[in-house]
Amino acid sequence: MAVSVDQLRALLLALPGVTEAPCYGTPGFRVRGKLFARLWPDGETLVLKMDIERRELLLEAKPDLFFLTDHYRGHPYILMRLGAIDLEQFDHWIRESWRMVAPEPTSNPLSVSYSKTDDENHAAPLCDFCRAPRAVHCMRESVGIPLSCDL
Repeated sequence: MAVSVDQLRALLLALPGVTEAPCYGTPGFRVRGKLFARLWPDGETLVLKMDIERRELLLEAKPDLFFLTDHYRGHPYILMRLGAIDLEQFDHWIRESWRMVAPEPTSNPLSVSYSKTDDENHAAPLCDFCRAPRAVHCMRESVGIPLSCDL
């Protein structure tokens, strides 16, 4: 099952702090100005921020899904074939990439404690289990990813 550009955009923008802005003429996704994902002009490839050691393991283990060009060889990015991945796998990899650029409190909402006052003053309703904004869960469910509190 392939991931569409609309699904890609919905899942990336559902992550806390993510904004979309052009990157070399294609959609780029950032947290606090730091790029972590970018669509290639072919519309079938996503560039993801990835630790170089982890990248090398993935290139060897999943060559049908991940690849690299010379341009990215010295940079902490990996290329993903959108036609070769299902939504749950895609969700996993974009969250791993997002965690590389997200500020610490945002990158682990499970460690953030909220008081009742915070909940009452919070603009978006929070998940009863993990305290993340419900919109994140709703967005994941709307594109077919089962609800889970593992952000």
